[in-house]
Amino acid sequence: MSKDKLFADGAKFVNGLGGMFACAKNELDTAMKNKLLAQLHEIGYVPREDFEIMRELAQKSYSKVLELEKRIEALESGKK
Repeated sequence: MSKDKLFADGAKFVNGLGGMFACAKNELDTAMKNKLLAQLHEIGYVPREDFEIMRELAQKSYSKVLELEKRIEALESGKK
């Protein structure tokens, strides 16, 4: 076997290993991410996006409550 053929085969082998390790790394990353998300879900973790949506809804509701309280006060003071 010539040296060129040997080096070419070695390069193919190393490239194959690199691809295999990259694939294994991606699978490990995905598995770890899924496990972490499952554990966070168990302890009641709320994603930032969901928190922001709920905060905005709470702020709107609070503003509406204040507005309605003022209207009720105005109606009650007008009746007395």
